[in-house]
Amino acid sequence: MKQHRKIVLIASVAAVLLIAVGMNHYYDADRQLDRGWTGFMEAIESRSMSGVHRLLAPDYTDCWGYDKASLGKDLWRIFYPFESIKLTPREVLVAREGDTATIGAKVTMASTGSGLGADAQNQVNRLTKPFVIKWRRDSGFPWSWKITRIDQPEFDAKRYQRHRSAGPLGF
Repeated sequence: MKQHRKIVLIASVAAVLLIAVGMNHYYDADRQLDRGWTGFMEAIESRSMSGVHRLLAPDYTDCWGYDKASLGKDLWRIFYPFESIKLTPREVLVAREGDTATIGAKVTMASTGSGLGADAQNQVNRLTKPFVIKWRRDSGFPWSWKITRIDQPEFDAKRYQRHRSAGPLGF
C-alpha cells in the first residue's frame, strides 16, 4: 500500500510540474504576441471585420485618421471589393519591451475581386517602407495583445475614402 501511495505522489508532482511548464509556455509574452500578429493577418485574409475589430485597442489610432470606432464602421467597405486576400509578410522585425511591442513588415498582397481591390493590391505591392504596427498587452491572458496604432506613410488611403453624394438622405 505504501508503494502505491508513493507512485501516486510522484505521478501527481510530475503532472503539476508538466502543467506548470505548459502554462508558462502558453502564457509566454512573445508567443502570445506572435499569435496576435498571426491572428491579425488571418483576420484580414478572411475579410473578418469582427476579427480585425477585436484586435484593436480602445485607444487605437492610425496615420489615416481612423480610431477604433470609425475603422469598425468602415471595415465592411474596405473588405467589400475583395473576393480573396493573401498577405505575405516580408522583412518582419519585432521589438518587444515588457507589455509593448512594435512589429514592422513589408507586405505583398495577392487578391481577387473587383474595383478598388486591384488598385489597393497594386499600391500595397509597390510600397517601399514597412507597415509599423504597435501593440500593447493589457493583461496576462493570451488574447490580451491589442493593436494601438498602425502607420504606413506611403499608403494613400484617401483614394478609397467613402464618397457621399449631395442627395437629401446623404446617399
